Amino acid sequence: MENPNTRTDGRTVENPASPMVRARIQARLIGDLRRGDPILIKGDPAADDAWLALPLETASEASLAEWSALLGAAVPRALLISGERAALLATGAMPSPEIRQSGSILLPIAENGTGIQAIIEALQTLAGLTQKPRPFGHHIGLSAPAVLDTVITLLKRGFLIPAALVWQVPVERIAELEAMAVLTTEAISGDALANQPVVVRQTASADVPLKLAENCRISVYRTIGDGRDHVAIEVTGKQPATEIPLVRVHAECFTGDLLGSLRCDCGDQLRGAIAHMAENAGGLLIYTAQEGRDIGLANKMRAYRLQDTGLDTIDANLALGFAADERAYDLVATILRDMGHGKIRLLTNNPDKIAQLRSAGIDVVERIGHHFDSNPLNHAYITAKQQRGGHLTD
Repeated sequence: MENPNTRTDGRTVENPASPMVRARIQARLIGDLRRGDPILIKGDPAADDAWLALPLETASEASLAEWSALLGAAVPRALLISGERAALLATGAMPSPEIRQSGSILLPIAENGTGIQAIIEALQTLAGLTQKPRPFGHHIGLSAPAVLDTVITLLKRGFLIPAALVWQVPVERIAELEAMAVLTTEAISGDALANQPVVVRQTASADVPLKLAENCRISVYRTIGDGRDHVAIEVTGKQPATEIPLVRVHAECFTGDLLGSLRCDCGDQLRGAIAHMAENAGGLLIYTAQEGRDIGLANKMRAYRLQDTGLDTIDANLALGFAADERAYDLVATILRDMGHGKIRLLTNNPDKIAQLRSAGIDVVERIGHHFDSNPLNHAYITAKQQRGGHLTD
């Protein structure tokens, strides 16, 4: 029987099925992308299907010119964008936030004399430097090969604008790129990276008295792969603890939690949850490193800038090429199980948190609403979450 991991040139390729192997590869690929280095993404290990991807956000005009010259004019280049961004470019209207846009799109880039400068202008548009996107090059409609979904997944995981310049590398050039230390991956699809089991390890724990709750224990959990640190805050309350703990899942918000931003209600929700637990039967607050609904701080600032031009918090994320909410809560489920909590009462207004945690095997037996008065600067934000994001009002 033919070995499915044997390439056409006879070499055997190890299939990196282990979640730990995938996590390590993912971390290295994301690191290169954030530095502005290209990565080589390979498809079927039995075929020579390889693409060189250069992230637009961290690329410079010099690096674009360098790789274009190295590969030569005979190797066509294309702009790779996410399904969310493609839907907007195609119609000029925002895609529905309730529907995850599947797949990525390729825009072939013709040599028209403006070359590198045209690509830089596309980068500026895709990075949110202009309010409304301009169609670039050709009509939308070229679905990218599934292997390129890996690039979009990695860019989003690295908090980068989900757009890249890509070249389909001829078979005879693959070894040359590998010799130049371009980081490669064999046969790992975007789905495999996105859907692999989350590996989370507790790295440290200590008692930390807080202003709102003196009896607290903080444990740090690190996800293997992206290296992010998430925090579990166990609050001991004034009343006896309940058999089923009250849990609040709170995504990191630098501007709201630390600086007291008036654009959101995150700071109120964070401190309000801790105070509520301390005054009652205690509970557990899981603080996830998912800034800006998991698009990162820089992209959240870009989204704010778009909101200042009239977009709401949902459409601003979509305009940047992200989903309305990129957060996944499987890591939270993993932390809860590690702490011995398979059944919880959840302090939330967000039904998606309930649905995702239940899907991940956590029994959410009760939802408790978590509401605070709005102010003139965050009223539109809270309204958009309720009317378009499905957040509950009771």
